[in-house]
Amino acid sequence: MVNQQDKEHAIRRHDENRAYITWSNESAVSLVQSTLKGLLLVNGGAVVALLGFAASIVDDQQQSFLAVATLTQPLRMFAFGVGTAISALALAYIVLYLQAVTAASNMHTWNHPYTEKTDRTPRLERLEKFFHLFAMLVALSSIVFFFVGVVEISTVFSSFGARNEIGV
Repeated sequence: MVNQQDKEHAIRRHDENRAYITWSNESAVSLVQSTLKGLLLVNGGAVVALLGFAASIVDDQQQSFLAVATLTQPLRMFAFGVGTAISALALAYIVLYLQAVTAASNMHTWNHPYTEKTDRTPRLERLEKFFHLFAMLVALSSIVFFFVGVVEISTVFSSFGARNEIGV
């Protein structure tokens, strides 16, 4: 038998649990959106800048086409960065969905601690953790692709400078 005081504590705990889930979800969504949009913007901006640079050096001489060809690998790295940022956005949605489903799978009770895991909860928690880790790795790969692209483009620009010094 549940007494009135336990019932009041349970209701308060249930409300706190729902409020925390709502706050946590809103905060996570906002942070993930900002971070992944930033990754998309940085990599996408690099692609646009590189394509603009390539267009500016093209003329009728074969050497300029060779120079543009050296930009393909850095361009590919930045494009992979864009693709992985978009993939991370999709994975972030899956993670947030699984977090909500996992939280909702807990059963509210009238006895302390006022929530209990159901049979589904542990499986959902493992799935959520897997996708969370996977999404973080994909987002990290976007950063890695950006820095690899930066290193490759600096190498290309260095070779442009060396060619100009020897008159090629």
